Amino acid sequence: MKIALLGFGNMGRIIDSLARKKDFEIVKTYDINNPLKLSDRVQDELKDVSVFIDFSISEEVLEHVKICTRIKKNMVIGTTGWGNQFNAVQKLVEESGTGVVYASNFSIGINLFYKIVQRAANEFKSFNQYFPFILESHHRGKRDAPSGTALTLKDEMSLAYQSNDIPVSSVRAGFIPGTHIVGFDSNVDSIELKHTARNREGFAEGALLAARWIHHKKGMFPFSKVLEAMQ
Repeated sequence: MKIALLGFGNMGRIIDSLARKKDFEIVKTYDINNPLKLSDRVQDELKDVSVFIDFSISEEVLEHVKICTRIKKNMVIGTTGWGNQFNAVQKLVEESGTGVVYASNFSIGINLFYKIVQRAANEFKSFNQYFPFILESHHRGKRDAPSGTALTLKDEMSLAYQSNDIPVSSVRAGFIPGTHIVGFDSNVDSIELKHTARNREGFAEGALLAARWIHHKKGMFPFSKVLEAMQ
């Protein structure tokens, strides 16, 4: 399967490296110094691309979607911070008959963690002496705070509590790996659930899995749908 990468920072490079070991071919990479722009030459260069994988920046996502839907190419979007443009992206994808898999985090572990957190929230919601919270920590170079993963965790918990009033705290410092803690605190005890990303290879694994799955499909799909299809 031939892949084009949108964004060639840390994640892009890891996907590039891992893809070569898994029967993928990275045929084109784009970044801030070589942005994707629509032209006859570019369309010809990309005619054999199966799927685009986007790990760029939030400000570029909508433009990338406009171009990919115009040339009828499916996408995997791992960039975070574009949620306010979701409806516009969905409209483009549906009107073009293309397909997109999106997630704030493509780690298989974190997506299973979402389910554990939702189950825990459903158990604790009936006991108002327990106060839910989310604490997330990342290295100093991460741009968005709270993280997309923390916001997804908040959404999962909000479904149980039927309230969006769940506090989220963020730390950006040093070289901290992506760490998310969900807690339920009372005056007599405290329960914490924790996920720590040891490295970015888990995200790359998930993104490539999503790329293989979305090929030839139409519509907008969260990564959870990919995992459900495997169970």
